[in-house]
Amino acid sequence: MRLIKCCGLLLLLAGCSTPKQLSGLRAEVLAPPQVAVGQIARLQLLVQNTGQQPIKVTDLDFSAALLQGLTLVQVSPPAVSEAKLRDYLVETINLEVPAGGEAYVTIDLLGAVEGRYAGDLDVSLSNFHFVTVKVPTITVGNPPPATEPAPASSAPSDETPPAEPPAGSAGEPSPTTAAGDATPSAAWPAPLSGRAADSPPDPAPATADRPAPGP
Repeated sequence: MRLIKCCGLLLLLAGCSTPKQLSGLRAEVLAPPQVAVGQIARLQLLVQNTGQQPIKVTDLDFSAALLQGLTLVQVSPPAVSEAKLRDYLVETINLEVPAGGEAYVTIDLLGAVEGRYAGDLDVSLSNFHFVTVKVPTITVGNPPPATEPAPASSAPSDETPPAEPPAGSAGEPSPTTAAGDATPSAAWPAPLSGRAADSPPDPAPATADRPAPGP
């Protein structure tokens, strides 16, 4: 009889601890595949409530395996407290998810030690129920070497200098002679030999008035 009562008590306790809202909770972690040492890997935790009642996320429990080569920097919404419990780092937050809604939690992890790291993340509710999410493997490697800027190219420019207009075109002065005088225009005749260029021409010789010869 005593054994039956003990078994009944255990079954009763097991029934009371059944997570009532666990079927309405969905969680997923989106993480970058790799990060350099000293750089931040930003994870996104998606929490979905497919149930008929609102839920409240109170704790995020990070496994020690995940934090062997990654250091937790911060979470958003910000944590109100932090504690270490067995092999987990517990971040206490206040995140309400309405019925049929979803919410995001941003998690920043710093690459600390080279290697490949993965682990569990427990999302705990205010009613002490939780769901475990697998964090994808994150590879922590050396930062890329600094590269020097490439020297400026000395190749000739493709721009063609503007062509010079031909002599005597509109807007250009007429070419000058060696003495500095303007070149004579073709409209003026060449000066006669032995006479100055500016002397007026000789008048035509007068013809005598002679009578016409008779028959």
